[in-house]
Amino acid sequence: MMSHSPAAERDETDPPQILLVNPASTPAPHKTFEPNIYPNLGLLTLGTALQRAIEKQNIAVSIFYYDGSLLGDEFIFQYIEKNADRLAVIGFSSVTLNYGACISMARHAKRCNRRIVNIIGNDHFSALYSEVMNRQQGVFDYGFCGNDVVEGFVKLVLGIITGDIAELRSHPGLVFRDSEGAKGVTRCPENPLEFPRLPLPNYALLDSLVPHAQGYQCEQQSFYDYVRDGGLRITVVEIARGCLKFGGPRNDGGVPLNACDFCGIIPGGQALAAQNARRAWQIIRNAFDYGYNYLFVTADELPSTFWALIKDMVAEIPEWYLDLHTDDRPRLMCYARADAFRDNLQERIDLLINRLGFDHFFVGLDGFTSHSLRAMNKGINRRANENDDLLHHNLIACREIARRGGRLSAGAVITHIGITPEILEANFQTMRQVLQQYPRMFVELDFELLCPIPGSLAFDYLRRPGMARARADALRVNVDDHRLEILHEKYAGQDELDPQELANDFIRGCCPDITVELAHEYLDRVRQLVIDEGVAYDCYNIATPRPG
Repeated sequence: MMSHSPAAERDETDPPQILLVNPASTPAPHKTFEPNIYPNLGLLTLGTALQRAIEKQNIAVSIFYYDGSLLGDEFIFQYIEKNADRLAVIGFSSVTLNYGACISMARHAKRCNRRIVNIIGNDHFSALYSEVMNRQQGVFDYGFCGNDVVEGFVKLVLGIITGDIAELRSHPGLVFRDSEGAKGVTRCPENPLEFPRLPLPNYALLDSLVPHAQGYQCEQQSFYDYVRDGGLRITVVEIARGCLKFGGPRNDGGVPLNACDFCGIIPGGQALAAQNARRAWQIIRNAFDYGYNYLFVTADELPSTFWALIKDMVAEIPEWYLDLHTDDRPRLMCYARADAFRDNLQERIDLLINRLGFDHFFVGLDGFTSHSLRAMNKGINRRANENDDLLHHNLIACREIARRGGRLSAGAVITHIGITPEILEANFQTMRQVLQQYPRMFVELDFELLCPIPGSLAFDYLRRPGMARARADALRVNVDDHRLEILHEKYAGQDELDPQELANDFIRGCCPDITVELAHEYLDRVRQLVIDEGVAYDCYNIATPRPG
């Protein structure tokens, strides 16, 4: 972690400050601090949009970015205390792993200056906005739910700064306390029309308070040998968002019923959104002009979901890109479904690699038997989930990436509803076979026990009576109905959740044929396997020291 000293309290003539912060993961007994390697693009986008609006209205305001997942939270706690009189707004990016830290930091800010306005958003809040607003009164003043909320956030913050807040229902995505709303909370609809209007990120904001850019690069080069050896600088870009599995009906919590059951992403007002090809190239050029030559495209799934965009980008490759020597062109990486590599779709992969410079794919292999993949709802739709040879898709994806000389970062989920000791062992044996078959292709394996985070169907197994039983009956597997009744009561209305406890409770309620101890035994076996094979790894459930 880098060390910085908070600035002394500022002169009264200093402008008010807006702090956009991504706190570090909530401390856990089994886990040591591990720095993140990618910037928080959501906070960068909010900061850039605010910057443009403030400049347009000629308002004196300072906007600061801080990522505790890179630098830790000690500095920012001190900074808030020493500069509380100048802080007008703090925006918090919340996921389940750092939500407890968000609460601690927001309470600290209120103790330092009760007039600071705390605004929370991102995945955890979007999944549990009613619970958060009801249980954290006096901590978080407002929240924003969903994806298409940038313009609503900017409008609210400008109103706070100028003392002229518009009617609250006029802010897209805003969540606020209201005696007339359901459970005392009102949620304003998002505005999906904003996506094409989002500004090109100002990556200079990364260093607006303290240096971050160099820290990210150091962590990237520590984690990926080829990034260090190639002198690559990685950042994140958004040219599209969504996944084919987000389409179709959703439950009353906004969770797509066709999603993989561990996926905690709640889509925005529209399941899929893409820039046009011209704007996509502008986004790539913008990051390249800031000195980044390796770009992580954050779409939840690219080749299957946004094939039309890929074709258009190939047809509209700009002159600035063509004028660069091949070795000097920015390279890209993206998420892809395993079934995107099947025989009749390989033209897409060839275009991504040969024409657009993609060479690293993040693929959720997740399970290594068709039974496990089916239990996780990995099929592209219900028919495919019930009838396809889902393991075959994984094996084909590995073969085709390796055949083209690409790199693979893969996810593996060790547990799922109804898993048995025999399936655990079968998954492990196939995983070992695949890792040993492609020793130079795998650069990373992220593995964990299934953690039923809020926003996922798996979380609903724990808090919605009858849902796990219905799913188990469809799969013809076992769940513990008595334990699930206890868990329904335990998690009803809760907002602050321990991920390790969630993962263990999921085993107790949804995997009664195994024990928590057996699941952790397989975690240890997988960890030893990836160490033996020389693959970088990450796992929330166990301490994972960085390579290098």
